[in-house]
Amino acid sequence: MNYGRLLRDAWIITWRHRFLWLLGLFAGSSAGTCSGSRFNFSFPGQFSAGRGSNGGRSEVPDFQPVTQWLTDNLPLLVTVVLVAAAVIILLWLIFKVVSLTAQGGMIRATTDLAAGRTSSLASATWAGLGYFWRFGGLWLLLVALTIAIALSVGGSVVVAVVLISLVNGTIRVLMTLLAIMLGAAVLLMLIAALILFNIVVAYAQRAMVVEDFGPIAAIRAGAALLRANLWPSLLLWLINVAAGIAAGLIVLAVFVATAVPLALFGILVGLAVGFGGPLIAYAGSALLVVMAVLWALSAVVNTYFWSYWTIAYLRLTGRQVAV
Repeated sequence: MNYGRLLRDAWIITWRHRFLWLLGLFAGSSAGTCSGSRFNFSFPGQFSAGRGSNGGRSEVPDFQPVTQWLTDNLPLLVTVVLVAAAVIILLWLIFKVVSLTAQGGMIRATTDLAAGRTSSLASATWAGLGYFWRFGGLWLLLVALTIAIALSVGGSVVVAVVLISLVNGTIRVLMTLLAIMLGAAVLLMLIAALILFNIVVAYAQRAMVVEDFGPIAAIRAGAALLRANLWPSLLLWLINVAAGIAAGLIVLAVFVATAVPLALFGILVGLAVGFGGPLIAYAGSALLVVMAVLWALSAVVNTYFWSYWTIAYLRLTGRQVAV
């Protein structure tokens, strides 16, 4: 595989077809805005301080008014918490649906474009809706695997701690050293396994679209492709890491170039007019500008790496790429 050409072709698709940026914004990153109102709560009574035995003021405040207010308004507070939790869960579910749809649409679009076919935001979104349940099933499998690994690792740590606590003296020291060495070895193996599985997932996502596989069949196909192309796949992953670091540095540089001048101008505004409505309005506008720049960069970077792995998958499976 020509890795230099792979990097170039991924950028060509990313730059020429900017409608992919909207899919990239949601496929690999989370973005949102939040705003709130200012709530002022008044407590009945006020904090009071009693006199100590020496006639001075006690440093202990009287929390009875606060406790009374919390008790009187407990049903309201519980309702607010439940409603807020329901809204957060609903927003998370909506974003997850959009994200999974964008992932399927992104792979469909980048596959078509890499093969020389046409694509559009509408067709990619429609295709993503068709693949939603497959990507949702794959996501659930990954969640279940993550929970299983976490429970296994956590259970092993608990068992090791309990066994070590049952002995004393030199045996405890030796068992502690053995547990540390075994833990380090397991951690290294786990990191290696996670890297390989990450590559398998990348292949499986594309197999669900390109090969029309379900989640389990796609994971099997991804594992088979990894076994057949182990060293090229590892090199693809290393190049991905290096490109990700470079992209992160570019994003950081753009962020500094955007945020620093805005912050300096904000300081000048504050010195000129003082703290008040104009300064608050400017600060809010500047924050929106910085967030918009970061979202745009995130969308471009995500689109690039989705294209990168799609083209790599197509070439490893023997398909022609006509970029």
